Amino acid sequence: MDIEDIEETKGAKKRLILNDSKAVRASLCKLARLYLNGEIPDSKIRNLIYNLNSILQADKFINVETELNTKFEQLQRAVYGESGTIVDPKDIDSPYAKTLKKQLENEQKINEDLQADILNMKRQLAGIRAESTDSECVGTE
Repeated sequence: MDIEDIEETKGAKKRLILNDSKAVRASLCKLARLYLNGEIPDSKIRNLIYNLNSILQADKFINVETELNTKFEQLQRAVYGESGTIVDPKDIDSPYAKTLKKQLENEQKINEDLQADILNMKRQLAGIRAESTDSECVGTE
């Protein structure tokens, strides 16, 4: 059986399905089987495989481009603060991240100390106010 015989079945030309990468791969497998069975000549199979590989490469390029655009948009949202922070677990253990963690811990400790100092000052101020009010009351009596 020749490729021309395969292409024309019942008066209609047989077509390869090339809608997506999966279909192109299936078509390549089908052509490989036909070639293995001697149903497609060498020159024809070379041309078909070249064309189908070109389609696969174009599809791969489109997928990579789409993935890069998605990652770029995620980075833009992260830079402009429009999304949650995305942290790679590997980055958490980096020396830079460890330094930042130590700085954050130190800043949190300083903040807690300052809050405690402010609370103590408020208590002292309340005590002073209470004493001044008591002394005013005692002085007027």
